[in-house]
Amino acid sequence: MVVPSQIVRLVREHYPQLADHTNLASAAEAGFLAGILAAVKQLPDGIVPAEMATRFAANVGSIEAAIQSCTPDPRRGHLTGRHVSDLLALLTVFPDEPFRPDDTALRFIDDAAFRRTLSIDRAAAHRALSNGEWKAATVLAGSVIEALCLWTIRREAAETALDTARRLQRERVLGQRGIPDDVLSWHAPELIEVAFALGFIEQDTVQVARTTKDYRNLIHPGRELRTGQECTEGVAHVAVGAMQRVVEDLDDRQN
Repeated sequence: MVVPSQIVRLVREHYPQLADHTNLASAAEAGFLAGILAAVKQLPDGIVPAEMATRFAANVGSIEAAIQSCTPDPRRGHLTGRHVSDLLALLTVFPDEPFRPDDTALRFIDDAAFRRTLSIDRAAAHRALSNGEWKAATVLAGSVIEALCLWTIRREAAETALDTARRLQRERVLGQRGIPDDVLSWHAPELIEVAFALGFIEQDTVQVARTTKDYRNLIHPGRELRTGQECTEGVAHVAVGAMQRVVEDLDDRQN
């Protein structure tokens, strides 16, 4: 699979000192950039963010026209470093993991960069599930659940979250280990239980989300051997389903 970072690396290796005014109107450079455009057109669906699609298409069209201007006489061409630098500026901000084209469920997140990151992770979890990669799907889904709970708690209950966590500990909903004062240092149990206690996720959602918190730690080497836990197909489906339920609950709160 061709990804943006590969194309960026190839172009930068070919043009280590490129300036906007650099004249690239030659048969050799036109041929190289035609190959680059061929690679660009192999990018998977969903790589180009929707808000950049028009600008990206215009840039590719501009380079194609500039390459055409070098034929048959490169001396009359208008191919410059600016064409390449504009393309690089776009490719460097594109993710290597594609978005799901139909993924609109995270529009309730008002932080564009965070929304993009979670969209990528959410898509990766679904893709891993469809590919039979049970551990990857489980770990990715668990990370999205944690991130969504953390985002919601910090956004809507920053002042009451710690008191809520300590109350849950007194009620033995949470274990007796020390709860960090900073919510950024919390783990899955605190994030999931506090999100539920504060009404951000529903009863049936928290029940399935609880089953993911232990498997999330299987990302650490040796954990699977020590605990005997295994990410099976069933576990992976539950984790991705729990992720989807959390998304739906938080989306419902905004509508």
